[in-house]
Amino acid sequence: MKRILYILVIAVLVSPLWGDGRGIAQTHKIDSLLNLLKTTKEDTNKAIHLKDLCWEYQTIGSYDTALYYGNSSLQLAQQLNFKQGIATSYGNIGVVYMEQGDYPKALEYYFKGLKMFEEFGNKSGIARYLGNIGSVYNNQGDYPKALEYYLKALKTFEALGDKGKTAAVLGNIGIIYWYQGDYPKALDYNFRELKIAEELGAKILIASSLGNIGIIYHAQKDYPITLEYYFKALKMAEEIGDRSRIAIWHGNIGSIYTTLKKYSEAEKHLLKSLSTAEQISSLDDIKVAHQHLSELYEKTGSPSKELEHYKKYITARDSIFNQENTKKTVQTQMTYEFEKKELAAKAEQDKKDVITKEELKRKEQQRNYFILGFALVGLIALFIFRSYRQKQKANIIISQQKTEVEKSKQIIEKKNLDLAGAFKNIEIVSKIGQKITSTLNLGEVIETLHGHINSVMDASGLVIYIYNPLLKCLEIKYTIGKHESIISPSIPITAEDSFCAYSLINKKEVFINDVRKEYLKYIPGYYWSSIPDSDIVQAFINIPLIVGEEAIGVISVQSFNKNVYTKEHLEILKSLASFMSVALNNADAYTQLNSAKENLIEQKRIIEEKNKDILDSIRYAKRIQTSLLPTDKYIERNLNRLRKS
Repeated sequence: MKRILYILVIAVLVSPLWGDGRGIAQTHKIDSLLNLLKTTKEDTNKAIHLKDLCWEYQTIGSYDTALYYGNSSLQLAQQLNFKQGIATSYGNIGVVYMEQGDYPKALEYYFKGLKMFEEFGNKSGIARYLGNIGSVYNNQGDYPKALEYYLKALKTFEALGDKGKTAAVLGNIGIIYWYQGDYPKALDYNFRELKIAEELGAKILIASSLGNIGIIYHAQKDYPITLEYYFKALKMAEEIGDRSRIAIWHGNIGSIYTTLKKYSEAEKHLLKSLSTAEQISSLDDIKVAHQHLSELYEKTGSPSKELEHYKKYITARDSIFNQENTKKTVQTQMTYEFEKKELAAKAEQDKKDVITKEELKRKEQQRNYFILGFALVGLIALFIFRSYRQKQKANIIISQQKTEVEKSKQIIEKKNLDLAGAFKNIEIVSKIGQKITSTLNLGEVIETLHGHINSVMDASGLVIYIYNPLLKCLEIKYTIGKHESIISPSIPITAEDSFCAYSLINKKEVFINDVRKEYLKYIPGYYWSSIPDSDIVQAFINIPLIVGEEAIGVISVQSFNKNVYTKEHLEILKSLASFMSVALNNADAYTQLNSAKENLIEQKRIIEEKNKDILDSIRYAKRIQTSLLPTDKYIERNLNRLRKS
């Protein structure tokens, strides 16, 4: 298993600040800033509050919300022609894109901000943006470009006498030289950073410098000095309460002790790293901690613990990169089947090779014993002992290979379970979809649909809304579950507090596992504080029902429990929503067809009644005509009389 070190690359980001010093301190809470927004007019102060909210949200990793407030700050600053605000908003948005790994977007906004600061000669702003651009190139692995911009930023900060940011950029330059393998230069720049940080008493910078110096010595395999600096960095991180760095340095220390075969010390630090990472929900650090623990227990001969932590490492890794689709699943299965056969064939061949090798050795030994037996009787005991030791080694080799085969078997069984679960979900979705689209009366299958959904996830409530374009609102088509008493029968699409209206208008799904914590991703600024938990659906998934390019409604699966849904559940519902959209469209067409048929029957009845009235009138007129006019015989008789006379 390839070793992955806990590497903390402290590319200290020079966070964008307002040049006039009016920005609210970053330590202010998000709630306080949201309250300020309610009372602030549409002026530069509001632009500042929006900027601070952007920064706070990106700090806690809520990047979508951070972008919302960053763009709001930029738009307001542009409306007010607030140039300082515009330039700094570009930087804040660039920070968010950089944290998301969208480096082209990050560079676009950083260069926009840099251009504005150059236009009105703000050297501090210019230096900050040069440093941030260097960090983007650093993250992309373009080290010559990164070094170019860091050196420009360093020169400007030194000219301004800004020691704090000078130290940060020195550390960044040291990191570039570390990446390039130039360890003397890397140490030089990091020690210069450490000296300034100690002069300023900047504990965060001190901790970063100590850790990075340790990493450089680690790369040179100078383990005693490495441990000295790692422990110093750990102590400083504990003093400032930085649990992220605490987890990282415990992990690096544990990695060193594993290399030095001090397994007891390694286990203590790696478990502490894992515990700290779990406390702050740092999935990446959790993943690496489990991988290191699996490697440690492999070296100490604890296969059950090794397998336990390897499985947890796989789970954490899959949680980070869980973007597979059905096609990829099939490809994975094919690859897995091939690998399975290859592993089985290799294991079988290895066993045969070992047996053949030992058999040849045994025969060779027997031949040697026979030839030398008569002359070298005294050496028989030595040969017997040698044979015994060789068999013992062979048994150890076979035992080790058996352990490897069992480990491979367990990994394969886990992959089988994952694939079986994926195909089971595909089969369930397919069956439900066929049943939905095979009937024109959806009321007959809603109960069955709810039952199937409830079998794979918590679906305490199921609601299907249909969009009424005349009233411009969502109306309930079907609803099942104990939530019926607290849902609205209709929702205006202009409702700013409706997640269903959000799904319809934006044609996007809403995925929430804890509504009080996650609602801001979809409805910023809405408050739930006055509503008791008993009246709130805690978790739900809303999927828009789309036919062609038109959203015709929303399907919502709801639960009164928190944290019950996964991305797998979301994919199942998205597939079912496609079937439901088709079924609703078919049912609507069927209803329109029946209505047209009934209209034709009614028109036929009216025409038939009118035809009957006309025929009756004709018969009546004929009777009148008959009664008024003389008969043919009467006319003929009178004509004959006239002729005779």
